[in-house]
Amino acid sequence: RYKDEQTKPAKIIFVDLAAVQCGAHIFAQVLAKYPAYQLVVSTSRDSGEDVLRTALPDFAARVVGQTPSLNMPGMTRYLEIQRYLEDSAAPGAVWAALDTCPQLFPEATIELIELSKERGFTHGAAERLSESLRVAEHRLSTRGPSPVVDRVAP
Repeated sequence: RYKDEQTKPAKIIFVDLAAVQCGAHIFAQVLAKYPAYQLVVSTSRDSGEDVLRTALPDFAARVVGQTPSLNMPGMTRYLEIQRYLEDSAAPGAVWAALDTCPQLFPEATIELIELSKERGFTHGAAERLSESLRVAEHRLSTRGPSPVVDRVAP
């Protein structure tokens, strides 16, 4: 999909569609503050990219892909994200994941911002994501690319 390493995204937010169906306007406020972050859909729905572009029309151009569907039991979402990072992201890319299914990630995944299916992306989630992205920006500015973003407790 990318012609060379220079065009691969280095800052990514993986988005579970259920996580932003409620509160997309709040998520948009965070995205406006972090224009370098690209969006990748992490869902099994075939039309996931279109759904995210429709939910966030002002940020549609920042939707750059969708994680592959591995159809495996266990930590599926995490493994799908890792596969996407290996195949489509710049080396050392920093990332965060917004997800309503923490059981699809290893227990200590510090990049995960867990969201409620019922409440979606809330102001509290916005604060947690903003803090994670601030930490990532700091790491990039002081030490170069790092594959992790500190998790902020919900």
